[in-house]
Amino acid sequence: MPAVRSHCRVFNPLGWWQEEDPEKAGRRLLVIGCGPSGIQILRQLWKDFEVTLVEPKDYYEFTPGILRGLCHPQHLETLLLPLEDALAGMRVNHIKGRVVRLSERSAQVDSPVHGLMAVDFDYAVVAVGSQYAGNSLWKVSGAAEADELSLIGRRKSLEAMRQNLEDLEKEQKTLVLLGAGLVGVELAAEVKHYFPTLRVVLADRSQTVLPVLPKDAQDYAQTWLKEHGVDLRLGCELPRDETALLKALEIDEAKVLLCAGLGFHAGMAATLECVDASGQITTNRFMQCIDSKGHPSADGRIFALGDCVNVRGTEMRFTKDIYPAEAMANVVVSNLRRLRNDPGSANLEDCIFVRNGGVVTTGWIAVQMKHQVEVTKMGEMRQEMWGSFVWSLVPHW
Repeated sequence: MPAVRSHCRVFNPLGWWQEEDPEKAGRRLLVIGCGPSGIQILRQLWKDFEVTLVEPKDYYEFTPGILRGLCHPQHLETLLLPLEDALAGMRVNHIKGRVVRLSERSAQVDSPVHGLMAVDFDYAVVAVGSQYAGNSLWKVSGAAEADELSLIGRRKSLEAMRQNLEDLEKEQKTLVLLGAGLVGVELAAEVKHYFPTLRVVLADRSQTVLPVLPKDAQDYAQTWLKEHGVDLRLGCELPRDETALLKALEIDEAKVLLCAGLGFHAGMAATLECVDASGQITTNRFMQCIDSKGHPSADGRIFALGDCVNVRGTEMRFTKDIYPAEAMANVVVSNLRRLRNDPGSANLEDCIFVRNGGVVTTGWIAVQMKHQVEVTKMGEMRQEMWGSFVWSLVPHW
């Protein structure tokens, strides 16, 4: 198996070699995935590390806008960008391929150009995202079919689906969207706008659309959909078999699109024992990969962020969208810069607690005190008894 070993030279898949900056010795950073969070890591750290990116696609896509891009070809062109343009000006070695196995200091990469190859690193960031179950149209990950991984193939796939919608409208057929969450509701609205005479059925087991959003948002969306002719089938059983599904919905013939159910593709990190039962990578609040006992993997040198993670130690789960992913990127960047300057500080469970101008304590105890400040202060904001009581005793002068 060929290897990329950057002790003295860095391999670039375009076929040339470059000398490694001596000041960056021991600072080989592997970034796996170039979605919204991965590209933030690249932009902020390419000057600080010798960066290798493993990403199977040759383009960058603004996924939240892709449902309009599906229905409106001119808008689609504003959402897609060749990856080489997105990386222009950055010293990043892009290997087009997938990481199939991640260990503590090396990744096994399956590249269509180079075959199986080993990429050694000092630090790694996993940002492989997620994908909607059964359908890569709404979100393309590294697990997508080969033709979705090229910019040309992606355009053709969306064009084919748009043509399918046009045909359904002309033939007065029905489109069934399964899942009344964010994707299902937005797609139903976009389709009714661009294909107004197409019959659209939006079905979900939930009693309401947008079940994760506040009630006023649910009511607004539900009213809009009804006013624009979307046939809502809520709170009903939805058999997995398509024939049984259409029978349950009392529809003779229809095009069915799945708009719910996220899948995760972090199996490459299984050997690090940080992947949970749902397929997500477990991290601590510093975004370091951790095992089931909470111990950082690879001495705290491997991080993960974005849709593919389940962050332990937070009071709520992060939503799977861009804003939390980019916020996580800032945490990872800060911690990697700290590790760059002090490689021995991989255990980030450290803190300084200061009161009245003096250091009260440091280390693990200070970390716990900081955590209690967070917990009780948020309890006070929620008008909980314990948090309100604690902060009623704290003078503010």
